[in-house]
Amino acid sequence: MSGDMSVFQTLIDEAVSKGIGPGFQAVVFNKDQVLFSGVSGYAVAPSNEDPKGREMTPSTILWVASFCKVMTHLIALHAIDHGFISGFTMDDLDNHEKLVQVLPELKQGNGELVTKPGPDGHKVMKLRDAKNKITLRMLLTHTSGYAGGAGWNNAVIARLFEGGDPILTASHLFTGLIKDFHIPLLFEPGTGYLYVLAQFVVRSTGKNLRALYREYILGSLSLSSKETDLWFPAHIKDHIAGLHMKSQNSPNGYITINMPIYTKEDNLEEGYAYPAEGSLFASFRAFVPILQAMLRHDERLLKKETWEKVMKDDLKDRGIVPPRPYITSTVLFSETIDEYVKSTSPDIPPGGSMLSCHVATTPTVSGRPAGSYGWAGTSNTFFFLDSKNSIGGIIGAQMIPFMDPSIVEIRDKFESLVYETFVGKA
Repeated sequence: MSGDMSVFQTLIDEAVSKGIGPGFQAVVFNKDQVLFSGVSGYAVAPSNEDPKGREMTPSTILWVASFCKVMTHLIALHAIDHGFISGFTMDDLDNHEKLVQVLPELKQGNGELVTKPGPDGHKVMKLRDAKNKITLRMLLTHTSGYAGGAGWNNAVIARLFEGGDPILTASHLFTGLIKDFHIPLLFEPGTGYLYVLAQFVVRSTGKNLRALYREYILGSLSLSSKETDLWFPAHIKDHIAGLHMKSQNSPNGYITINMPIYTKEDNLEEGYAYPAEGSLFASFRAFVPILQAMLRHDERLLKKETWEKVMKDDLKDRGIVPPRPYITSTVLFSETIDEYVKSTSPDIPPGGSMLSCHVATTPTVSGRPAGSYGWAGTSNTFFFLDSKNSIGGIIGAQMIPFMDPSIVEIRDKFESLVYETFVGKA
């Protein structure tokens, strides 16, 4: 069913006028077409230093943060599927020995599973060997027990970084130092759910993450890196949106903050890497063609049989339940997440895929069917894909903390409007 496109523009215009966020981008699409594309508000909110601010435009580049995780997983799967990693195939997803040939740090018996904090409650941890063996499947589904980049959402890891200071805890995500991620496991591999992959594909191919994104994703789809990349030259600065926080002390209700993510054009220093946890930037109009390729299971990225494996819930059959609520340890960065997306059957846990996506195991309150999936970025950017109805959407602002309740409400209204407008009410 087709309907009035103005409802989407009205939604984001009202979100700006009500002070929910300084500016928004939103796009609705199917496998081959963009059905709606709109922007509203500011890319950089007005301030004393910049009274006019800078308007949001379709070409404004946003920090899409953890969308980088999905791209990293897609890069790894693409490399395996196309034989770019010698001796490694999709049949080796559960092969610990093959994995540790690339990542010997993950070898069983390294004595690095946390059992409890040390006596001072901070950096000294009591460790023991893990009984289970880490596999690539576990890395792809955040179930390895390894929590690289999770200081903001795990109290134990937070205590490893500057005694749990909320700002310093978050800052380790962006240094680019590989050694910052030499941290203990938090649970037995394959028994729980927590974030982590990039070093697997970087070491296997000998290419850095930016080069892999440009070659394996953008290159495979014949897309430009003009508005999506892990690094931009200085003259592009005025096309990148600012990151905001709400502030009662600011005349316009927002302050702009700096998120110093490690990035270089090329020739990274020894011991450094592009942070796969959140170093991706994109305008939505530049990122949507990648999402459309995922929606149509584009074989330039993955083989048909691989798409079928990696888009579905990979947790249920292994008895793994993602934590609810997902408790933040860094309030600067994220709200505590009771439920990523509201389910019509909240007692049934959500799923997780090898694409690093949240999988709906029951219909959502916003109208998405079971089997649809999506992901988000720390800056309150969200996308979803629904292969059953061949529809998808992406909406977001540039604001922290993540999962701001008012922005999540806008996201849910956006999803509902997509189904009312293009699919019809269930």
